[in-house]
Amino acid sequence: MNKVELLFQNLQAEFIVHQNSSRAEKMAAYMRNQFQFYGIAAPKRKEIVKYVFLDYKYDKAEFMALAEKLWLHPCRENQYVLFDLGFKWIGKMDLDMIPFFEELLVKKSWWDTVDGIAPQFIGKILLKKCTESEREKKALLWNKSSNIWVIRTSLIFQLHYKDAINFKLVKKLILNRAESKEFFIQKAAGWILRQHAKTNYDEVEEFVSQNSLPNLTKREALK
Repeated sequence: MNKVELLFQNLQAEFIVHQNSSRAEKMAAYMRNQFQFYGIAAPKRKEIVKYVFLDYKYDKAEFMALAEKLWLHPCRENQYVLFDLGFKWIGKMDLDMIPFFEELLVKKSWWDTVDGIAPQFIGKILLKKCTESEREKKALLWNKSSNIWVIRTSLIFQLHYKDAINFKLVKKLILNRAESKEFFIQKAAGWILRQHAKTNYDEVEEFVSQNSLPNLTKREALK
């Protein structure tokens, strides 16, 4: 048994010990019964992950192999382990990880995984490793996708950019999709606007007032 398989099996053994069927039902219901759960609360899950991976050192190939196994497992807590581990290793990730995360975006997609992958992994890697023009090219490509989660990624990947945000690009991406009836796209547009409003409210208010945007986007933007 290789290291990845051993870690994965040890993780599942710990999850099984700590599973809670009552909590699992509630967690599944919250996610519209799209996914199964062990029923493990986030603090306990993180404690388990820390224990299982205590002596593990980051290795990109192993991390990717582990992530693929985690994504195949039916219990949703396994997908969350990607974040428990990966957020600590983001500084070691390079551009060649982007296609890998793009693939995960469109597998078992829902807001809980997409909203971790898009701004935390993809966004941070692009900010560190790409020029602004390269990021713009990538974002415009995502924005043209027929997949709502890829479109959502184009809108929120700059969520933590603060002063480095390309607000001109944000506006273009939002207007490109302003006629969308999709809740998760409208919500994402409002979210990135609200985030930018924390440092430049007037700029956001002007954009909202001067353009025809969905009511949901407006409400989220000006909260």
